[in-house]
Amino acid sequence: MKETGKGPAILRLNNEKRVMAALRRLQVTSRQDLSRYLALSKNTVSLIIDELIEAGLIEERGPVASYAAGRRKIEIALRPDRLLSAGIMIERQQIHLRVCDYFSRVLKEETWSTQKRDPASLFNELGLRC
Repeated sequence: MKETGKGPAILRLNNEKRVMAALRRLQVTSRQDLSRYLALSKNTVSLIIDELIEAGLIEERGPVASYAAGRRKIEIALRPDRLLSAGIMIERQQIHLRVCDYFSRVLKEETWSTQKRDPASLFNELGLRC
């Protein structure tokens, strides 16, 4: 069996990133429309979407109503609550915390005062709050 080189692995990773970025912009689409939007083969998009569904990052919402003949499109959408980011800003006497979903919607935001000067106790305080 032939070994997969770095080229195909990098190409696949790049395609996965492009799919995720497109889904972030479009929010709800179909495999066919995504394939057209990214100028990627339907098979490439479908394989990536299948893996993302299995990982729980995307959900299929069901068929789209269509008057065209042939197979109906199935809507897919990101599950933004499955990809979270957190930011912490530490000032002299205040700590700011913000947690966002993949669409950058704020899920949690908190600010509190602190008198800690020692980094170890400050990190301990952060661990207790988060």
